[in-house]
Amino acid sequence: MRAVTFSPDGRLLVTTGDDSGVRLWDVATGAQIGGPLTGPAGTVWALAISPDGRLLATGGEDTTVRLWNLTPRREVVILPAGHTAPVNILAFSPDGTLLATAGRDGTLRFWDVATRTRSGEPLTGHAGSVHALAFSQDGCGSLLATAGADGKLRFWDVTSRTPIGDPVTGHIGPVRAVAFSPGGRLLATGGEDTSVRLWEEGASVRPREADVSVALGETVPSVRLRYEDSPVRLREPEAPNSTPHPQPPAPLPLAVRALLHRRLHAGRPLKLGGLLHDNDVYSVAFATDVLAIGSDDGAMQLWDPVLRTRRRDPSPTHGDAVLSMALSPDGVTLATGGADGTVRLRNTDTGHLIGAPLVDHGGEITSVAYSPKGTLLAGGHRDGTVWLWNAVTGDPIDGPSGHRTGSVQAMAFSPHGRYLAIGGEGSAPWLWDTVGRTWVNVPLAGNGGLALALAFAPDGRLLATADIDGAVHLWEAPTGAPVGAPLTDHSGPVLAVPFSPDGQTLATGGADETLRLWDATTGERLSAPVAHDGAVTSLAFSPDSSILAVATKNRVTLYA
Repeated sequence: MRAVTFSPDGRLLVTTGDDSGVRLWDVATGAQIGGPLTGPAGTVWALAISPDGRLLATGGEDTTVRLWNLTPRREVVILPAGHTAPVNILAFSPDGTLLATAGRDGTLRFWDVATRTRSGEPLTGHAGSVHALAFSQDGCGSLLATAGADGKLRFWDVTSRTPIGDPVTGHIGPVRAVAFSPGGRLLATGGEDTSVRLWEEGASVRPREADVSVALGETVPSVRLRYEDSPVRLREPEAPNSTPHPQPPAPLPLAVRALLHRRLHAGRPLKLGGLLHDNDVYSVAFATDVLAIGSDDGAMQLWDPVLRTRRRDPSPTHGDAVLSMALSPDGVTLATGGADGTVRLRNTDTGHLIGAPLVDHGGEITSVAYSPKGTLLAGGHRDGTVWLWNAVTGDPIDGPSGHRTGSVQAMAFSPHGRYLAIGGEGSAPWLWDTVGRTWVNVPLAGNGGLALALAFAPDGRLLATADIDGAVHLWEAPTGAPVGAPLTDHSGPVLAVPFSPDGQTLATGGADETLRLWDATTGERLSAPVAHDGAVTSLAFSPDSSILAVATKNRVTLYA
């Protein structure tokens, strides 16, 4: 398979391979539509369908560019006197009036789709084969980006057929793919150096490098373009007297999101960079587009995980260390438990505190958890007691009674909300039935007398618990039957065991200063240990499962 493309309405898929045939497929049924389109001699390397879905353009080994009607299916024309070497890539402009082609002769050519004639002279500049091109997504495609074997990214004014500024470099070796985001603010490039780079425009955005690891131990930079020193303008800059303000990036192209998502869940996490804190970080929690960080100075910070910038200055939340965090199911409220014996609620959008502190007499709040519907908030204490509050009114309600454990280290509600799992010092984890208001008589044996972390799988069928001996146990919920052998790779206490929200991956981190990823279904190890400088004290997946935040010492590292 050499090239594939969908029709604009998504109903048709066109494919081509080394046999020179072009095949059409019905996406709904998977059936081939008629026989192959034949004519080109040799491999067809490039396909493109016009925005109105009526024309198909092909290019390949025989150096020709051909246009085909899709209804009825027939060859319309071979464009005259074109490339002198195989055609690698072609694309229609967003308005469908132009066809751009490029190939191994190093030239870029434009064709008038209505007249089927060449539009202007061939453009040169790349040293060697041109592998990729893309029109900007501004309606008419006024900007064209090209990249090739010389590893350079070039921009062209489509109207004047002239280059814009000097070529941009960054990749080591040939660049094989370029794509603009739908909003036009991001350009993605991919090369033979195995890296994907994101190029972003934006007023007052300073160039900066972010750690991006394509394979564990391999780091490459991600570069941002800015107006002040870049010849490329993807949109008009701010007026001279206006106040610059950062713009959030447009959604990434689907291919980039698929690439990043696959890496994390295939056990090859991509290191996006780190967030530095002034003090040691004890807990992290994700909302949709906000990362909350709690530290030992009692402050709570809200960060933008995409831009990796602090949303606002640190906010004093507790009189002592922030020991635990929990996010409400709707992502609006963040609950924090502190060494000062209080639970505080904060709006994740504004950062403002909500109401008075929730106070009881159990001492340090070592764990907090929201019920799935957001109606209950649980707080676990150093003295082994667990309190429940109405999450809306803040009023205390009847909860687990008696000391089933020493210091409470971890709590989690089951996804359907009936059970609250509680783990800590002195005994194996226990389940509290929130409906029957009673303990479920299935203590989970085999946790070394100390459950430091626990989490339910999103479907509620499994409960993962971690112990001081470095083992992670999987249990059937609520029967307490063990599932498979313990996961025993860690060499010290395991401090965090979250499941990804999509249920694919279990992440574990601990005092041995490593992050480990596991297949949540089979229990198989997905990757070698990812080493960090310090114990992994907290882990949190983003709600869409695409990013994992790892807390160590005074740093939070993001992986995709």
